[in-house]
Amino acid sequence: MPDNLLWLSLPVTQQKLYQKCAEVIGINSPGNRSPESINHPPHATDHQQPAFRKKRILVVEDNAINQLVTEGMLEQLGYNINLANNGQDCITACTTEKFDLILMDCNMPVMDGYAATKQLRKMTNTRQTPIIALTANTLEEHKERCRDAGMNGHIAKPFNKKALDTLLNRWLE
Repeated sequence: MPDNLLWLSLPVTQQKLYQKCAEVIGINSPGNRSPESINHPPHATDHQQPAFRKKRILVVEDNAINQLVTEGMLEQLGYNINLANNGQDCITACTTEKFDLILMDCNMPVMDGYAATKQLRKMTNTRQTPIIALTANTLEEHKERCRDAGMNGHIAKPFNKKALDTLLNRWLE
């Protein structure tokens, strides 16, 4: 069996799941951080990160594990993060706050990412905000649907920190 596989044995507890997710995003990788420090992810300091890393990113995602993993990666990269559980929560957040970029899940309850993006493009304060689709759908027709809704880019789930960093550097520099 490959060495890079991660396993969880049953029964799966919340702590075991959290620790495994933390390993995946590198918070608790060997030689990095101890298991006791897992509840306190590392934060970038001002002198370590370029100025554009101070940008505010809204992650719109209904899945708690995907939120945790994405938030962990973004925090490690030095970004300020807010979370929204669905498209309607995203619209509400964008009426009171300004974000530099929105990572938008496409398939969510209440309001999906396509409908939310269409509404955001009608709002003056979000008309120019980059919106990047987060979706497991990678066929060209799905990417076309994202573009038609007004999204600027696309990143396929599951993604890694390097791919996310490359994408964000492109849109936030």
